[in-house]
Amino acid sequence: RPSAKPTAMELWGSRYPVTTHVEALRKLLDILYGQHRDDFDRVLELRGRKYPFASRDPQTLSKEGQTSYYEPMSSGYFFDIWLSAINIKKRAGKFLECFGYEAADFKVLYD
Repeated sequence: RPSAKPTAMELWGSRYPVTTHVEALRKLLDILYGQHRDDFDRVLELRGRKYPFASRDPQTLSKEGQTSYYEPMSSGYFFDIWLSAINIKKRAGKFLECFGYEAADFKVLYD
C-alpha cells in the first residue's frame, strides 16, 4: 500500500515505530551500520543505472539539483533517500542482501 502511511517497520522480528517510508529506510540503515560498521563499504558497490545508492561523497548522489540524502550515525556514508515508497522497499532489500540477509526480513507495517 504505497500511498498509505506506515505505522512501523519490522526487521528480524523486532518492531520500530515510523511515520514515513523514508524513516523506515533510515532506521534500517542505522541498524545495519550498527551491526556491520567494519564491513559497511559493501554498500558502496550497490548502484542504479546512473547513480550509486550510497557514497562517501554526497555530491555523487545528486540528481538535477536534488540533494536528499541520509548519513547513518555520523558514519561518513551517505545514502540517496529521494525515493518512492516502492523503491524504498526495493532498496532496503538490496542493502539487506549485501550483508547476507533476506530482503523479506524488512517489512513496512500499516495498522
